[in-house]
Amino acid sequence: VATQPLLQMPPKRLDLLWRINVRAPAVCIQACAPGMIERGFGHIINIASLSSQVRGTQVPVGYAGYTSTKAALVRLSQAAALELQPHGVAVNALAPTGLVETEGWLRIANGQRLPNPEPVDYLGRAVAWIAAQDPARFSGRFLDSQQVLVMAGILERPALTFADLAQVDVSKWTDG
Repeated sequence: VATQPLLQMPPKRLDLLWRINVRAPAVCIQACAPGMIERGFGHIINIASLSSQVRGTQVPVGYAGYTSTKAALVRLSQAAALELQPHGVAVNALAPTGLVETEGWLRIANGQRLPNPEPVDYLGRAVAWIAAQDPARFSGRFLDSQQVLVMAGILERPALTFADLAQVDVSKWTDG
């Protein structure tokens, strides 16, 4: 769904990316935040992408739609954090440090395996650690999973960096 050059992407597909990656989290925040505000406590953790940030010059061809929506999700998370923090509700954006071999990834990659996949449990463990933090002091952040696991003392140092992602060239892949 995500990997297609912008000039070839049908508007319907671009709309789908925006609905899934930005609108859906915004609607979830609207649905969940009132109960959290009522309790005076809560955590909202949106799943972002490192490709949405200027952490390097490597953004694979075909990711304009995807990365733009994930960048919007990060900004949504930061803006919501400002609104909700006075009510005891934290909002953070968390990205996997490395690429994760999901069923969706394997589909768009035509079954090609990643040379450096991030272990699937890293993201879940990072979410759990963030949710255990004090929302009054841990909100409005953009974090990556291995950075969080280092802060939590689970990893000594990140196993992957943004530079490792350059090993994957999706410019020749299609999801046809």
